[in-house]
Formats: sequence, C-alpha cells, structure tokens
Amino acid sequence: IKVWNQLKEPQKVSDSYNTWLAIIPQAIFASPFTQDENYIKSSFHLKALVRSCIGSDSALKTPVTYQLPPLIYKNLAADSFKLYTMVTIPYSEASQIAKKKFVDQEFSFNNGKYNINIHNIALYNNQGKLMIETDISGSLNGKTFIQGELYYQADRRTVRMRNLAFDLQTKNIFHKAASWLFNGKIEQNLEEKFEMPVGELLDYCSQSADQALNRNQNGMRLSGKLSQLTPTHLSSKDSSILLILLATGQLAIEF
Repeated sequence: IKVWNQLKEPQKVSDSYNTWLAIIPQAIFASPFTQDENYIKSSFHLKALVRSCIGSDSALKTPVTYQLPPLIYKNLAADSFKLYTMVTIPYSEASQIAKKKFVDQEFSFNNGKYNINIHNIALYNNQGKLMIETDISGSLNGKTFIQGELYYQADRRTVRMRNLAFDLQTKNIFHKAASWLFNGKIEQNLEEKFEMPVGELLDYCSQSADQALNRNQNGMRLSGKLSQLTPTHLSSKDSSILLILLATGQLAIEF
C-alpha cells in the first residue's frame, strides 16, 4: 500500500513549463509462476493512468489508498507496460491559431455578388462539440455559429476540423436574407486550412515520460523506456481539448 501511494504522488518533470506528472495505479497483474532449478519466477504489472498538468500539482492529487485491488493473473510480456496519458490543450490556444488563419479573410459568393469579411473568430466547447463563433461584416453583418468536431491527423501530427455545418440558430436567422451563405464555402475553407500542430507537444510528453520512468523515489528505483506514444482519442471538454495518448514500453521497479 505504501508503494502504491508513493507512485501516485505528483512529480515535477519540467521547471521551465512548471509541468507535473502523476502515475496513478489502477490494477495489479501477475503472470503465472514458473520454476527452474534455482528460482521461482513471475512478472508483476501495473495498470496505471498517467496524468499531466501545467501549473499547480493540486489537480493531480488523489485520495490515499488503504486497500489494494485484487491480484489478476494473466499471461504478460516481461517488464512491458501499456498505459494511457491525457494532454489538455486550451481552447484559447486553438482560437489564436484560428485568428491568425482567418481574421481579415474575405469570402465571395455568387460570382462576387456578395462578400463577407471575418473580423473575429473564437473556438470553444458546446455540449461536447466544437463551436466556431465568427463576427462578419460586408453583405451580411452579425455573428455566425458553426458546429463540428476536432480530430487528430496522424501523418501530419496536427489537430484539424471536420463535419462542419452552420448551427440551426444561424440558419434560421439568415436563411431568407442570405441563403447564399450556406453553400459550404466557409465550412470547407475552415476544414482545409485550420491546422494546430501538436508534434512538439508529443515530443515533450515523450521526454517527460522518460524522465518520470527513470527516477529514485522514497527508496524505490524506477527504470524504464518509452517505446511508443500514440494518440488514440480526441474530445472537447469544457475549456480545453483533451488528447488521449497510449504509451507502451518497458518498466522495472526495484526496492
């Protein structure tokens, strides 16, 4: 139990970014015992959630554990681990990228008969979906709202937009006066040109994980190597974009 609680304690992995990381155990696995001439052998594994945050470590603190979960027997590769970690990207950062791409951009419709200019753009979460709010002027003045979703594009290591469509409120307000607005041009432009690079962030997560897997703590020595860090899921949560990463590698704990 003491070791279990020690593993959960947040550890600072970067002074420059004031970044903290915590390994939160979830379950214990053991491979069946085997015997040779001199030894009885088994591999013990932890299922853990790895969380990181920037700023205070208070968000990573968890209640003290007083009872360990049952031991689960399973055939396992020696010293290997598979765990999930979460990275949060503030919507404020995504909005800044969108502003650089789209503010002061002009869109023409019906062979130049109508024109609008985007003066401001903001991205935020709306009931688990991406919401894009724009201030426009020109042939049409006011606010528009576009809903959609974000996804991770692995070959470019970027976060992008897809399945964008004007929300029902915007369509109801402008449908009669400006039906030309809904020809798909703005949605397609956003999907093609919005791109939020996360490659450097993933590299930083890999470096931080390697530091966390190789350290001495309260009489324990962790010795490990991260072999792969793969984004598996992306979702919209409150004020942030949540990127779930699957980490695999080897880890040994010595006492």
